[in-house]
Amino acid sequence: RRSRAGRRAKVTTLAAAALLGGLLPPLQISVRSNIESTRRDTGSYAREWIERAIPPGTHLALERHTPVLDRSRYQIPLGARLITRSVRSYREDGVQYLVVSSMTYERYGPEHNQTRGYEKLFALCPVVAEFAPIPGKRPGPTIRILRVLPDGPSDRGPAPRGAQGGSTRHEAGRDRGPAG
Repeated sequence: RRSRAGRRAKVTTLAAAALLGGLLPPLQISVRSNIESTRRDTGSYAREWIERAIPPGTHLALERHTPVLDRSRYQIPLGARLITRSVRSYREDGVQYLVVSSMTYERYGPEHNQTRGYEKLFALCPVVAEFAPIPGKRPGPTIRILRVLPDGPSDRGPAPRGAQGGSTRHEAGRDRGPAG
């Protein structure tokens, strides 16, 4: 009897260990995912910065995967990709800031037309704030806020090197108001 009871206890212990071993990895993944989903993302930081630094009534253009802003506070046209229009057309429509997402501007390789379009946009419109993800602390795509210069360079070609102005990087939560 004791040997049967001993074997039964060993089998039960091994079965419990195997079950626990099989459940532990998915449980760890689930817990990490839940923790990550409760963290404030790059869009939250960008939205808060916009609300602090950019006055109500300002005209901003946003693309997909960027912060959701209060449309009663700002004039906001939304487009899938901001490179479908020229900087000049944004300027003529009174747009002062463009808000772009790395989910769009980093989607393709360097030779793709979309990538070249964003490179041109970045050459014409200085980055006034950038909110990059921090692994394990701040999830999300990199959000860039660009200034549409009132009488900026022609949007037919990139601005000369050094003509982009300063930018604010938000990797440690520091920021300053919009330039220009």
